[in-house]
Amino acid sequence: MDNRVFNVNGKGLEMLARVMALAFDQNGTAGAVAYRIDPKFGIIWEWSVSNGSQLVPAELTAAEAASITIRWLSSPDAWKIELSDWDEDEDHDGSNEKGWRVFVGDWGHVGDSRYVLCAVTPAYLWMGK
Repeated sequence: MDNRVFNVNGKGLEMLARVMALAFDQNGTAGAVAYRIDPKFGIIWEWSVSNGSQLVPAELTAAEAASITIRWLSSPDAWKIELSDWDEDEDHDGSNEKGWRVFVGDWGHVGDSRYVLCAVTPAYLWMGK
């Protein structure tokens, strides 16, 4: 589906696995066969290999990809991703907590990746008073 819309934020492995399952199902493919780490978009899971992506040893389900993703999100390198807009650690009249955002861009692309199941970026979750 070329016109899919997907943008969910949250925290924790259980929620991430459920959200990624929806994203994988929305694409209509069995699983991830490749990934890439992009400095603007985070970890991008792909259903086919594209220029610059890395093959995974075996096709991954959404739950398996989520498990890898949550470990990546806990690394210092993940938080070096360029955050913008609603993902940033903004100063407001509440508090912020580290989480993630799962999304797909226009036409099912993310940056120059064309075969995208979903991308996951670190994100700050804003908590009001």
